[in-house]
Amino acid sequence: MLIQRAFLRNVEVIRNKKVAVLQMIMHDQCLPLDIYSPIDIAMVILKYLKRLPTPLIPSTYDELFFSCYELNEREEALLIACLLLPTVHINVLAYTLQFFDEITKHQASNQMDLDTLVNNVGPLIMPSINKKATANSIVKILIFRSDIIGMIPEAMTAKSPLRKNQTICQKLTSIFVNFNIRRRFEENKS
Repeated sequence: MLIQRAFLRNVEVIRNKKVAVLQMIMHDQCLPLDIYSPIDIAMVILKYLKRLPTPLIPSTYDELFFSCYELNEREEALLIACLLLPTVHINVLAYTLQFFDEITKHQASNQMDLDTLVNNVGPLIMPSINKKATANSIVKILIFRSDIIGMIPEAMTAKSPLRKNQTICQKLTSIFVNFNIRRRFEENKS
């Protein structure tokens, strides 16, 4: 009876904490760290990324992102490739990577530099069995440039692009056309 009462009291404490947290979230208040530690919050984020039905960068886009990574203008190419992701993916990707970028800005206090962070979350954002190092490098670039993910680069919107930008656009057009042809072929095959 005493054990049962202690257990019920513990359940009630947990329930009260959950109610308090929900109320704080609904009123846009910060959660006090005495309720949850930063490690608890990190574990929730990792669990969220693991439980997504498809990764933020789905495996069907691997070839596209790897091709963009091989270009000399890889940053710009990867940012443009992000524009081809489904809307939900690009929105969540941009928001999540901006959050991770903010974490790396405080590496003196949290010991979480960009490389450590990418090693932990990279495989969850862009899982790739064959090219894990390249996938992590892609995620690293995207975290570093997260503030402009989802935006159309100025070079593509300029009325008279420079010759350098024309070659980038030509390379990307070739990659995107090949990617879309393969994707449609695979969709028709299944």
